[in-house]
Amino acid sequence: VKEQAKTILESARRLRESGQWKDAEQALRTIDNADDATEAMIKFELARCLHALSRYQEAKSLLEELVASSSEMPGEQVAEVKLMLGDILLFTDEMRGMELIEEAVQQGLSNASADYAGGLLASNWGDAKQSFHDAVREAPWNIQAHRMYCSSLALTGEFEKAQDHVQLCQIFFKDNPEFLAVEAVFCAMQHNEDGAK
Repeated sequence: VKEQAKTILESARRLRESGQWKDAEQALRTIDNADDATEAMIKFELARCLHALSRYQEAKSLLEELVASSSEMPGEQVAEVKLMLGDILLFTDEMRGMELIEEAVQQGLSNASADYAGGLLASNWGDAKQSFHDAVREAPWNIQAHRMYCSSLALTGEFEKAQDHVQLCQIFFKDNPEFLAVEAVFCAMQHNEDGAK
């Protein structure tokens, strides 16, 4: 049973990495009777899927559980959990979110995650834009990096490039409607009322 759980977990990870978050979530929810270490990895993968699907409250709950029981996870995974939780918390508790992101950077992140964290911690949108661009290049299925890259393009006045990237994201990230909303905001920023609808 434990080997079956690990096989399903690996399949779900591949689905998530290819942008098939709903399918990955479904696969992860079929796993039962896993050992503690595998259960922690299942929660982490599930949180990643929920985060990509903009189900932030659900992701936040799982990530908080994982931070509280971080002894069950390898150090690199703890850093990734802190980065994701910090990213979510930036909207509700900015100070705690920034602390978690800084801790994640200090603990060591993958290249793509380090670039993403660099964008979140950047002191200006120009630096942030470059970091988010690097994160997108390193991990093309990282929806958060794409979202922040689009925002940074718009906030540095590159509206046309931002809109092109949003349209690309609408193709690649069909399961996530947020890019429709982002496009509407960009249109509104440019006073394009038809596009904003």
